Parts: sequence; C-alpha cells; structure tokens
Amino acid sequence: VDLLGTMYGSRAALPHLRRAGGALINVSSVAGKVAVPLQSAYSAAKHGIVGFDNALRMELERDGVPVSVTTILPYAVNTPFFNHARSKLGVLPQPTPPAYRPEAVAEAIVWAAEHPTREIIVGGAAKAIMVLERLSPRLVEWGMTFRGIGFALQTSDRPDDDVDNLFAPAPDDYRVRGEFHDLTVTGNAYTRVFEFHPVRQGLVVAGLLLGLGALLRRGRG
Repeated sequence: VDLLGTMYGSRAALPHLRRAGGALINVSSVAGKVAVPLQSAYSAAKHGIVGFDNALRMELERDGVPVSVTTILPYAVNTPFFNHARSKLGVLPQPTPPAYRPEAVAEAIVWAAEHPTREIIVGGAAKAIMVLERLSPRLVEWGMTFRGIGFALQTSDRPDDDVDNLFAPAPDDYRVRGEFHDLTVTGNAYTRVFEFHPVRQGLVVAGLLLGLGALLRRGRG
C-alpha cells in the first residue's frame, strides 16, 4: 500500500505539475536506504519509493519538465504508526530511539516545496547510520543483530492491543503525535543546519578531508 499509494499519487499529480511546474515530494524513510530487521516489508516499500523517485526524476529531466522530485528520508518519527501497524511481535512496537517529532518531517516537506532538492534527511541519527552503511554495510548489519539490540530497541514493554489499520481504518482519534514522548528528541538541528543548506555539508566534508590529510602527513613525518 505504501509503495503503490506513492506511485498512484504521483501519477495523479504529475499532469497538473507538467502544465504549471512545481515540486513532487514523496516521503520514504531511512529504511529506504538501510534495511531494518523486523521491518522487511516496510524496508522493501521504502526502498521502492527511493527507486521510483530516482527513475522518475531522470525521466522528467529528459523531457525537460520543470518539476523537481524530492525524497524525504526521516529517521523514526513519533506518530501513531506504531499503534496502527499490524505487528507479530506480541507486544506494542516502538520507534528505534531517538525518535523525532512529526513537525520535523513537515518542516522538511515545506522546505522542499520552496527549494528544489533531491533528498532531505530528517534527523542526525538517519544521517549517521546512512554514512556508516556506505562505509561498511556488514558492520551496520552486525551492529543491528549483535545481542539482538536491533530487535530489542523496536519492542516496548506494553502489550499489543491487536488493533491495526491493515484492511480497514483503525478506531482512533487520528492524532498527529504518538505516545513515545520519552524516546523523542525536541530539536532537529542537523536537518536545519546541513540538509537545508547543502553547501555547509560540502564545507564540513572538505574540512574533514583536509584534517585527515594533515594527520596522515604528520604521521608519515
């Protein structure tokens, strides 16, 4: 549903965007870049959104269509998703800490609407695990499975009520925020400082590379 909904929604929006231009913004997840244990179907759907956006972006560029395609990549977000999703864990699932507020994702979407951007990562934790995965996918997988930590962090100590919205809307007041406030950080400094200003990312990387080069030269000396 997640992947097909994104594809059908994009298909419905594109005729209007082709005429007037604008921004197509789809929400994937850090799980669209780094698979998460116990979330194979979710990870597959989010990987699919990333692939769909990448292919669509190239097709629109080929046709000269003035439409930007942005993929939002949040870390865990404290929404009622964890109450609504069907789970086989036997207990209520929880976001892998640190979770971020829904407002952080909304802010990234608004930014993308006004500033054409390929991808926006929401949360410093998402950036950190994506960088580690690029350096060593096997190390990340080992870290997630070591002593079952990647599994334990996703399970709460609360019983599952066996209510979900897989085939029908869940009976709920449809809140924006979830119930895991103790796992949620209030700020989103990384995204505001670096994702909204990509030049700063380049400067930081350049500075790190220069520093590393200086250390290597000193070591050789």
